[in-house]
Amino acid sequence: MRKVLVLFTAAWVLLSPLMASAADKWYVGMLLGSEFFTSNAGDYLDDGFAYGVFGGYRLDRQISLEASLSTASHDYDVYHHGEVDVTSLVFGPRFSGMVGRSVELYGGAGLGLYHIEDDPRDETDTQSGLYLGGGIDFLLPQAMRLGLDLKYNVLFDDRPIDGDIVTFVVRLGFDL
Repeated sequence: MRKVLVLFTAAWVLLSPLMASAADKWYVGMLLGSEFFTSNAGDYLDDGFAYGVFGGYRLDRQISLEASLSTASHDYDVYHHGEVDVTSLVFGPRFSGMVGRSVELYGGAGLGLYHIEDDPRDETDTQSGLYLGGGIDFLLPQAMRLGLDLKYNVLFDDRPIDGDIVTFVVRLGFDL
């Protein structure tokens, strides 16, 4: 037991500086906003209210790896009944730069998985795709950020919905 305690203490002493320096590299947050379809799907589906979470790891001051999970529900227009639910999981690099002391501009691209449930047609499908996006973060006190994010999601398949997805959200993030 004593050997385990000594080993644990030694590991803690050796790894503490590494953990402290990595602490400011992680970030998490939540997002709220609008999601809509392009192409034909946008003609018969209403815009959806999107909400979700995001998180990332900063490799350095300008490059980070970020993932987000969001969901939105889109109602059919007046001539159809039901709704289409979309759950999106996207992951990719994010490139950023500071403008002044408290504004950060960023852009990124990556891979996405999109789970689509079309209730009236009783169809469910998970599609893959790519996204391209950008945004702005305003640095707030207490290691918080408030920002706007725009993403264009290209879906590789046109079933059950024919169209790509655009999201425009407000993000509230926290540096860990």
